[in-house]
Formats: sequence, structure tokens, C-alpha cells
Amino acid sequence: DGEEHDLRLPEIDVEVKTTTSERRHHWISSASQLVPQGDRELMLLSIQLTAAPPQVGLSLPELVAHCAAKLKAMDVTTFEAALSRIGYRTERSDSYKRRWSLRSQPRFFAVDDEFPVIHLDGVTSLLSEPSRVVDFRYKIDLEGLVDRQLSIEFEQLGSQQ
Repeated sequence: DGEEHDLRLPEIDVEVKTTTSERRHHWISSASQLVPQGDRELMLLSIQLTAAPPQVGLSLPELVAHCAAKLKAMDVTTFEAALSRIGYRTERSDSYKRRWSLRSQPRFFAVDDEFPVIHLDGVTSLLSEPSRVVDFRYKIDLEGLVDRQLSIEFEQLGSQQ
């Protein structure tokens, strides 16, 4: 809904990043994406996917249907509207044929002083005309960074035949 971060849970905010890379490389697409809001802790959830053969993993429409089935009727409408706002079209579901499975377990990382963040004010202070920078993104590597264990379990989806 245009919020700064992907999820706002009772205790923390979460920025979700997905990659198909063998390493935990993620694109940060804005200067404010990894900036905590107020005194709320910000976590980055790193998800690694790999292409899966037929009968293994899930396609995007299968994952959408699985998630929708877990919601109450009123929440399904909200969920479908949110998907539409980010460009997912149910009527085009047959074009999302690729199947995916987890490459590794999802991991949470605290966005703190040890986390690789580029702060825009540090960059713009080096520029004579910072207003001329109209786009800002960078890629981070989380391999070897200590993750945070949270009491959140991830459901295993898709069949492993």
C-alpha cells in the first residue's frame, strides 16, 4: 500500500527481498528502503529461489491461490486488490508458467550498524548538485552476515516427487 516497508508486524517492520542468485545478493531500490521508521526495528527477510522442474515447487498463480485459500473472504478481496496494484493480473495467470522452489531456508537480518546500508545523506554530501541524482539503487551481499533467529516458521510448499 505504498508503505516504506513490505510488512508491518506488531513488533518489527520487514523488508522482503527475493533472489535467484546462488548467493544472498539483493537489490536495494531506493535510498529509504532500509531506513527504520521511528523506533521500530527493521529486519530484512532474504528469500532464495531456484527454478524447479515440473511437479516440483510452485508457479506464481499456484502460490497466489495457496495464499488466498488461507485468508477469510474479506481479506481475499484486499489481497487481490494489493496484487493488482503491484501488477499481478489473475487473467494472465497462464503466462506465469515458471515453477520455483526454495534454494535455502529464508533468513532474517537485522538492519543495524553492521548491516550493509548506503545512507543517502552520506552520498549526497559528496555531490555538488545532489538534486541531479534521480535514481538510486545498489546490490548487497549478505553471505557470511549473522542472521537473526525469529520464532516465525515458513510453510514448505510444493511437492517433492
